[in-house]
Amino acid sequence: MKATRASRYYQPQTAKRRLLFWLLVFFIGISLPVYFLVHKVYSQLENETWYQQRQQAELLVERIEQQLLAKLQVEQDRPIAEYNFFNVVENRLLQSATVNFSPLSAIPPKSDIPGLVGYFQVDPDGSFHIPALPKFDGKLQAGLSASSLAIRMALKAKLQGLLALPSAAAANVVEQEVLRGVAEMRYKPRKDRDMAQPVLARQTNRFADYLRANEQDQVLGSQQGARVEDAKQDIIAASQKSEELSEAKLQQLNIATALWKQKQAQDKKTPPVALQKNKPHYRLQARKEVVNIPQQSSLSAFFKRNQTRSVSNDSVGLADSNGRVASVALTEKKVSSTGSSLGEQEPVSILSFESEVSPLQMITLGTQHLCFYRNAWNGKERYIQGMIVDMHFMQQIIQPIFASTYSLPLSSLLVVNDGEVLQQFKQAGKHNELLIFRRALLPPFQQMEIIVNSGSLAAGYSKQMLDLVSIVLAIVVLSGFILFYRLGAGQIELAKQQRNFISSISHELKTPLTSIRMYAEMLRADWVTDVSRKQSYYDYIYFESERLSRLISNVLQLARLDNQQKALQLTEQSVGHLLQQVQAKVAAQIEASQYQLNLLTPEHNGIDVGIKVDEDAFFQIMINLVDNAIKFSKQAEYKSIDIGYKITDRGKCLVFYVRDYGTGVEPQQMKKIFRLFYRAGDELTRTQPGTGIGLALVVQLADAMDAQVDLLNRHPGAEFQVKFKVV
Repeated sequence: MKATRASRYYQPQTAKRRLLFWLLVFFIGISLPVYFLVHKVYSQLENETWYQQRQQAELLVERIEQQLLAKLQVEQDRPIAEYNFFNVVENRLLQSATVNFSPLSAIPPKSDIPGLVGYFQVDPDGSFHIPALPKFDGKLQAGLSASSLAIRMALKAKLQGLLALPSAAAANVVEQEVLRGVAEMRYKPRKDRDMAQPVLARQTNRFADYLRANEQDQVLGSQQGARVEDAKQDIIAASQKSEELSEAKLQQLNIATALWKQKQAQDKKTPPVALQKNKPHYRLQARKEVVNIPQQSSLSAFFKRNQTRSVSNDSVGLADSNGRVASVALTEKKVSSTGSSLGEQEPVSILSFESEVSPLQMITLGTQHLCFYRNAWNGKERYIQGMIVDMHFMQQIIQPIFASTYSLPLSSLLVVNDGEVLQQFKQAGKHNELLIFRRALLPPFQQMEIIVNSGSLAAGYSKQMLDLVSIVLAIVVLSGFILFYRLGAGQIELAKQQRNFISSISHELKTPLTSIRMYAEMLRADWVTDVSRKQSYYDYIYFESERLSRLISNVLQLARLDNQQKALQLTEQSVGHLLQQVQAKVAAQIEASQYQLNLLTPEHNGIDVGIKVDEDAFFQIMINLVDNAIKFSKQAEYKSIDIGYKITDRGKCLVFYVRDYGTGVEPQQMKKIFRLFYRAGDELTRTQPGTGIGLALVVQLADAMDAQVDLLNRHPGAEFQVKFKVV
């Protein structure tokens, strides 16, 4: 029973399965650590790429903030007096002052703010004004022409509509009379002038709510303005804080947030060093300013006295309530800041006071407009000054900055307010994106949030190198697995063939020796009296002895070649001599098998050529080929063996061939039969004798003589060729 189990253990198929099993265990044992190592490297590379892109996105947001605040800084520094239609320009050298138009009184106003709709001011009494339209007083209409007046009043109505302020509360009786006067003149503004069309739609009441919430501040002094303003900013920031985009909204935009949440959770535990650096913050600062503005009552008297003056290049068209046009050269009129007269004209009174200006704040007006405003204090009275811009303000500032990042992997940028996308900037060809960075902007944009996305976390050269190394490593491991399996399976198969060789050679030796011994004992005891039978016994002993000699010679020659004990001695021999010797060497084989031997030579063999061979090796090759031909053509109808030669390659090569007339060799076996110990068929059902070393020895001997062995299927039979170089 133990012997049976041992024999099963060493069976080739069982050994191959065991080899495959242990190789798989080894392969998995090697692959798992390598996989986790490569996965760790990929994760580390992804993290590095993530934080690199996050830093790039953070720098991008900082650049946008700087540009936005740089634009607003100009408005933060704008003098308070410029929000009035008239300004007082002081000349300290001449100790005089000049009444001039405000830069904001022009249509459109002189400003570098993109997307600007207009400027406005809310006085402490709640009245609403714009710098482009002077304050009305009595019958005076500030000398504006009917067309200019209509455009400016339409702009005022538009700003009131955007701010959701009631026009009745802002417009006094004089203003309403002017509007009626314009209607009587039947002035029809052009259709292509959008500013001439009043805006009646109320997009939001946020600014109006802000005014109502801050009415109590009008009783506070300027000394408490900073404290009140800080508290107010906190209230506004808390109530108007921008909401995060919902998951559904981000999914609609094909933006994945899972990795962002994972990184945020990691950053809360161990914040990355690269993001812990202190970076400068750019904020608008409060300031103090001395304000000089002409008093409204003195300006009215000034215009009444100068309604009939001629118009210069710096004058403005004026009109009274009846629509009659007049003008005055205001820039040429000099007045004293102390109220003293210059020339014959009575000076214009100047109101001078020190004011504290708060930083600009922002309120969104729907999804298309933004309102920036500030508080200017005159004692306990507060003036609200500001401007309204459309979304071109954000677009024209952000678009050039985002366009400069096309070389970076950042794919899109969203400007979000209260969960709504106000602006979206996206590179072409980017669809599935990853959320990389998001945060609220600095004041006054604190209710806005910028979201920066990336098309992928591709790490460029580093990832390509890692991919290449991973592929090469996978190929090496897989190739090693296949190579070791094939090598081990080959060794198992070789061991099997060696065992079969030992078994077959034992049979090949034992069977003829037994017969030889039996016939020898019979002849020695003189048991056989028939002369013909005696001769047959002698022939059998002779032929079997020859076969045993060939078998032993093959085994010894193979051992010498494997051990390289003796090198072949190549000498030049004529073809005719070799062919005659071959006939003598194989005569016994042919006679024993009762085959016919045919020696074939070229038809035009006028010259006997020579080749370099080792005679013993050459004759062993031919004997093995004849033995193989006889062995595998026993079922042939025509029992004949052809041995000959032919000259090829224009006389450069000579080919010896041995042909039988059997069934030939199957195509899938034509290369295998030259392997050492290989024998076609199953060992249990094989009927042909042999050891599997004859043809393998032919190839090795031919290689040692620099010759080539080839096999061709003929119809019928097979032909073995040995090609030598002609000397």
